[in-house]
Amino acid sequence: MGNKKNVKVTSAVENGLSVNYRNLVSEQYRVVCEKTGEFFREIVKFGALLNQVESFIGEGRGKGESDGLKGWIAENCPEINYKTAQGYKAMAEKCAQMIGGGTQALACLQGHEEVVDPSSHKLVAVDASFVERRDALFDQADSRRKLEKMWFEFMAAAKRPGRPAGVVSEYRKKSSLECAVEAVWP
Repeated sequence: MGNKKNVKVTSAVENGLSVNYRNLVSEQYRVVCEKTGEFFREIVKFGALLNQVESFIGEGRGKGESDGLKGWIAENCPEINYKTAQGYKAMAEKCAQMIGGGTQALACLQGHEEVVDPSSHKLVAVDASFVERRDALFDQADSRRKLEKMWFEFMAAAKRPGRPAGVVSEYRKKSSLECAVEAVWP
């Protein structure tokens, strides 16, 4: 999840778009609580929205309770349980990495067709490959349990988005016992 720190999302407010994230987050949480439609997709959409909000306000770790996402949720959306929000946010982070990562993945998970390019600060269309991978992901995963299984398979895959060709995962090279023995006796 260190990949998240490399993701730079420009605030919609900085780009002249007027977006009230408090209303967006509260409305999406209400949709999640109603458990209608594609429930898992709505949870991931909510988590992706929280990832975007957190990128605007900062993480706030090691600071007071009023800093970061926890403080923002407490102040703006008190009906949302922070620990539940963290779980949904983690699921969205995994989904974003599985479909390619970055701002386009977060926008795609939220259902946006356009995203602000961090380098040029202009709106660009979300690449169709993100949409295809997102749809394939949601066709296979309709629960947290299935997502976790897919996540471990993704982490063990020899080729995944962002990994250079020819790099084989450490998960496939050695068993955990071999890794433990090497850690003790290099």
